[in-house]
Amino acid sequence: MDLKTGKCIKKLKCNNARVLNLIKLNYSLIASGHDTHQITIWDLNKGIAIKTLSEEKEIYYNFNHWQYKDIYYFSRLYLNNAVYLVSATNDKSRIWDINKGACIKKLYCESRILCLIQLSKSKIVSGFLNKSIKLWDLSDLSVQNCIKTFTGNEFEITALEILNENEFISSEYSCIKIWNISTSKCKRTLFHHFGVNYLIKLNLTQFASCSNNKIVLWDFIKETSIRTINLNEYHKSKVVSELKLNKVELLSIDFDGGMRIWDL
Repeated sequence: MDLKTGKCIKKLKCNNARVLNLIKLNYSLIASGHDTHQITIWDLNKGIAIKTLSEEKEIYYNFNHWQYKDIYYFSRLYLNNAVYLVSATNDKSRIWDINKGACIKKLYCESRILCLIQLSKSKIVSGFLNKSIKLWDLSDLSVQNCIKTFTGNEFEITALEILNENEFISSEYSCIKIWNISTSKCKRTLFHHFGVNYLIKLNLTQFASCSNNKIVLWDFIKETSIRTINLNEYHKSKVVSELKLNKVELLSIDFDGGMRIWDL
């Protein structure tokens, strides 16, 4: 879709497979998760599918479908100057080599990964259904290397975002927490935004939290909210997904297909 004109510029044929999640891999490639137990890699310039990733019969769901019994997740990962894909199902997570079309690493966890961020070239942080957060070192893919666990949450972890090299934020049903990586401790808890499913760092001092009914802008230096946008005033139906377009713009999509672009 051309965001300036609002017109569709290309259609991708999915062979009657329902698309449950989309993620950008680089300037020309995207990945889609389907209810046919597969992940498809697409070349946007050519408008065709170039690769299919599939190892077991597992469905890759976007986290916004959390109300269903089976919750699955996948995310982009950069390792050794290459783009990889991380998928999560039940208690297993996989790292996929997109060029080879193969799983190169399995991470065995005691719970299901619901969200993931990359802190550095070799470290990632994952949030789990069992309320825990873990820091992983992927510099050596031949070993399982969880180097830290962040605990003390009351609900499952719904979103993560990096603030700086030593801090990140997480969300659960009732609050947002700011974590210190060095100490593994929660630095501050922010309330007044329930059901957050997306966190976006906007600049050096601000981030946005998104739920199905509102967007809240926060100053994480002052640790206070700045502004609230009520999405119900602009969408005719429930907002089911939000997507960061660039450093200041956010796309919200409702159940009926209505889209809004927000300048935050």
